[in-house]
Amino acid sequence: EAAVLALENNNTPHCWTVEELKEIRLAALADLRALKKLEAA
Repeated sequence: EAAVLALENNNTPHCWTVEELKEIRLAALADLRALKKLEAA
């Protein structure tokens, strides 16, 4: 239970690296392209 409480109370902000942000951006753009392709079909 202590481990669960520790996880639930972990409110420290995540410091993103430039590489992580680029990966997130590319993944979001790929998802957007896939959605647009589905919409066009």
